Amino acid sequence: MKNGDHCKFSNNLSRRVNNMNNEKKVVFPTSVLEEMQIEGTIFPKVVSDLGIAMLSHQDGPAHVLRIYQLLYNSVDDIYEPVQELASFSLPTKNDLLSFIDNIPHLNGIEMLLLLNPLNQQPDFLN
Repeated sequence: MKNGDHCKFSNNLSRRVNNMNNEKKVVFPTSVLEEMQIEGTIFPKVVSDLGIAMLSHQDGPAHVLRIYQLLYNSVDDIYEPVQELASFSLPTKNDLLSFIDNIPHLNGIEMLLLLNPLNQQPDFLN
């Protein structure tokens, strides 16, 4: 976990996250936790019912980071993943960890460029 977050697993394969004295319980399906490792969570200060979780797994030599949107469930007092927002493939675990460290510092334009990489030179540049 990054930024001083404190986490521990409970018996139901959930994760408790302590963000600046505000403990949050994040619950993932067992099948997700059997296949992926939780790398971190981020909870924005301005929106209390949303967050993101960053999970990783290895696919051959590539290290894959998957970012999930979390939504607060007030009935059960937990955050649950509701959709995958993005995935990134990185060549090494160190690259993956560096990328995770940079996520909170990316502005909107930088994130849009990462989510929509240019695979070839556009026609107007030819």
